[in-house]
Amino acid sequence: MSKGGKDMSVKAVTPQGKQRTARSQGLKRGKRRAALTVAFLLAVLLPAALAFSNHALAADRESGSRRGGSGAASGGVVQAWGLNDEGQCYVPGSDVNFTAISAGGAHSVALKADGSLVSWGDDTHGQVTDTPSGNDFVAVAAGGYHSVALRADGSLVSWGDDTHRQVSDTPPGGIFRAVAAGRYHSLAIATDGGSILAWGDDTYGQCTVPGDNNLFKAIDAEGYVSIALKSDGSIVAFGDDHDGQVTDAPSGNDYKAVAAGFGHCVALSPDGTLISWGDDQYSQVSSTPTGSGFTAVAAGELHSLALDSDGSVAAWGCNTSGQCNVPSPNAYFVAIAAGGRHSLGLNTMC
Repeated sequence: MSKGGKDMSVKAVTPQGKQRTARSQGLKRGKRRAALTVAFLLAVLLPAALAFSNHALAADRESGSRRGGSGAASGGVVQAWGLNDEGQCYVPGSDVNFTAISAGGAHSVALKADGSLVSWGDDTHGQVTDTPSGNDFVAVAAGGYHSVALRADGSLVSWGDDTHRQVSDTPPGGIFRAVAAGRYHSLAIATDGGSILAWGDDTYGQCTVPGDNNLFKAIDAEGYVSIALKSDGSIVAFGDDHDGQVTDAPSGNDYKAVAAGFGHCVALSPDGTLISWGDDQYSQVSSTPTGSGFTAVAAGELHSLALDSDGSVAAWGCNTSGQCNVPSPNAYFVAIAAGGRHSLGLNTMC
């Protein structure tokens, strides 16, 4: 008889048949043990191998360049911490495969590996919903209530708050290679000679580049101050100087990176040490970490971040909203960004 398609009839078994059956069962048990052994080895050894591979990948990525406020790196996961009252720490959708991050007043924006942009957080002025579509972006910067992005063809696009024409006065043409954004103004470096173009609010001279406007290689902005790095590594600061952000800028050459906060600034020295100046109300200057080995810097409204060569992040200054509480484990970061009262990190192991 059969039940469910299976033969249920009773068959006679000879002694020879019993021996063959025993051998067959033994072989089956052996195969099962071998399969279990292989499964165990894969379960134990494969994650370890992947962890080692990812660690090596992170170390390799750490050797690349990362720019202060809008950190750029190889693909990773966005981690956010600090004030989240506008959702600026809630990364929408898939939070993987990002290559650059920037933190604004209460919004965040990031660049994906496919060249598309993702924004989240405060949308009062369309900082999120007006984010441009397309897959040809190569850099992005978040300001107080607006953002600016650089396309692969060297052209710029801005969106969000236009109170001081920081959107409508965006310069045309495909001649740019870097962008930065302050509270109500933006900066861009032109490919021809390294000059800076600035537009938006110029109340404190944050859009008036002093001296010879050429040979710039890096820019950053926050609040009402702008800061730039020349090709020889010297620092040029301009704009609001209420806390010495401009006049106290360190002299000398060979600085590797700069970042502007609302009332303070931070720079990366050639030997990997840090120097800060300006407002110290929340110890954002006096608590600057000592030691060398840092590779990138970022400055928010009242706090700062620095990326160590080991992939960890140092944070100091105001921590009233947890913007200095780097998530654990503090490792495998490849880029950083600091906003109003929140922070972002690009991590390769999350």
